[in-house]
Amino acid sequence: MYNQDDFLRKIVKYLNDQQNTSIKSEIDLLAEQSPQNKLIYDQVILIWNTSSDLQKLELLNREESVSKIEIKLAELYNFEAPKTNEIKQPGFKKWVIAAAATVLLGVFAFWGYIREQKINIAFKSTKNSIDSVFLTDGSKIYLDRYSTISYPEKFDGAVREIKLVKGQAFFKIHRDTLHPFVIDINRSSVTVLGTSFNINSRDDRIALNVNTGKVRFKPSANETEGSILFAGTSIVYYETGKKQVVLNSFDQNDQAWLTHQLYFVDASLTNVCKQLEDYYKVKIVLSGNISAFKKFNATFKDNKLSEIMDVLKETYPIKIEQLSNTSIVVQSMK
Repeated sequence: MYNQDDFLRKIVKYLNDQQNTSIKSEIDLLAEQSPQNKLIYDQVILIWNTSSDLQKLELLNREESVSKIEIKLAELYNFEAPKTNEIKQPGFKKWVIAAAATVLLGVFAFWGYIREQKINIAFKSTKNSIDSVFLTDGSKIYLDRYSTISYPEKFDGAVREIKLVKGQAFFKIHRDTLHPFVIDINRSSVTVLGTSFNINSRDDRIALNVNTGKVRFKPSANETEGSILFAGTSIVYYETGKKQVVLNSFDQNDQAWLTHQLYFVDASLTNVCKQLEDYYKVKIVLSGNISAFKKFNATFKDNKLSEIMDVLKETYPIKIEQLSNTSIVVQSMK
């Protein structure tokens, strides 16, 4: 779970960019998971809504602003505001005002921090081609077709953090034990020190395959430990229903988009067609008793889809009909 500083920082970012639905969703989730977070969030929003001047934070005097907020909160709670070095109202109401003042100072501090950093966030999106990005720390990211990442133009902090917005990417992360590398994926995250791995994020599914080193996968912010994956292992996580499936072995075909190689070992025809769909970005409709066909063994390198389909026709009693460039029907002849 985020500590209070992290949570405050997210709230400040949201208040300065209220069109950012992604960070608002994170804040809502964190507020639901902790009574303390919920109280902090409610106080900051109350402060923001009761003082229109807060939209111009750089023009405000901190001490005067805190004093004004204390008075406004006292009016809202219908009791006397505390004076300097004097607290007249004991109990919860007194605590609310003291906490709200503290939170406001935190808002100022983090707003100032963000203003000083002036970190520029870059985006990289691909269309119908594979591309790559070099980061300032020496890491390299390969992007699959129709994928997007966002990243700081310069890393400046304890954590190197980027976001896989959508699609699939292969990461070769420069090792730096003092500055962990974190990839945010929806509400999940992957933390590494230095390794190489593949992430495929689509719809509600996240697939992570580790080539070298080890990574920690956290499916949500409230996970304190997550799952540790070593080289040669992988995990598939479904956000819907919070279903998580851990795979025992490395799935090489998850990186076929980068290596241009497909491996099939004792694979069923159903599984083969699914892998071909993912790699060639087509829709394959199966008809008849396809599930009865098992144990397909082959390796393909830079082959056209039509060439692989010819091999399948020679191997199984099936009929293949090409409906369009992106739609194929595979029918059992048995």
